[in-house]
Amino acid sequence: QLPGVDGTQAMRAIKASPRGSGIPIVALTAFAMSEDRDRALRNGFDGYLSKPISVRDLPRQIAELLAGREADD
Repeated sequence: QLPGVDGTQAMRAIKASPRGSGIPIVALTAFAMSEDRDRALRNGFDGYLSKPISVRDLPRQIAELLAGREADD
């Protein structure tokens, strides 16, 4: 619940900027349906987690995304 912008708009603005274009972004939402995950990934998010956040899943997903970035470098 960002003021004046939704998460997808914020993600797109970050990825469109020169400094943010390579930053992996994980959608973090209260929506937990499989369609919500698919939509987030289709819209350009690199990962997806629903609330409540798993203290195991968040670091694992971040590590996977960062490992993927290192492989691309």
